[in-house]
Amino acid sequence: MKNLLILATMLLIYGVSYSQNIPFKKGDKWTGSYQCSNSKIDLEISIDEVQGDIIRSRFIFLGGKGEYEMIGKLKDNEFTFMGTNWIKNPDDNFVTLGLHGFYLNSPDRLIGNLISKLTYTEGNECTGFYLEKKK
Repeated sequence: MKNLLILATMLLIYGVSYSQNIPFKKGDKWTGSYQCSNSKIDLEISIDEVQGDIIRSRFIFLGGKGEYEMIGKLKDNEFTFMGTNWIKNPDDNFVTLGLHGFYLNSPDRLIGNLISKLTYTEGNECTGFYLEKKK
């Protein structure tokens, strides 16, 4: 019985610590920037829904002039988000892009690379991003 109580306590502690390390929660906002055409562009990721390891979010840029839905998947501290539907497309030259990166705690931040192209004119590519959780 004592061993069972110790095991139950360990599982409870593990479960609590694991749930505290999940980086995405509904309502969270992550802000930062990404590089595109040798320019830094402000970015916000807004988390709309989390169901297990599947995350629905919005990619918001150009001060809210551009916005599209994303769907993502989280495994351990690694995530991938893919753009799905436009909410506001600021210009026909914009395309949705995806994010692939890692969650780093202390402080909460997301880093990684864009996994598709966003073109203003032919040949300009976007690269890395850095985001911190808004408190």
